[in-house]
Amino acid sequence: MNKLLFLMMCGIFSFSSFAYNNGNGGTTNLGPIVECKMPSGDVTNIPSEMCRFRGGEWE
Repeated sequence: MNKLLFLMMCGIFSFSSFAYNNGNGGTTNLGPIVECKMPSGDVTNIPSEMCRFRGGEWE
């Protein structure tokens, strides 16, 4: 019974850590999250393709 409970808890905790990271390690469909400097001078953390679409720059 203890082994079954232990296995169930391990499964539950592994799913929650996967969901917390969105399952992809900091990337999105629009690329990795980057620190984007917009033409207006604002700096924000958005996906790289979104930064490019808005005319921003990142390193």
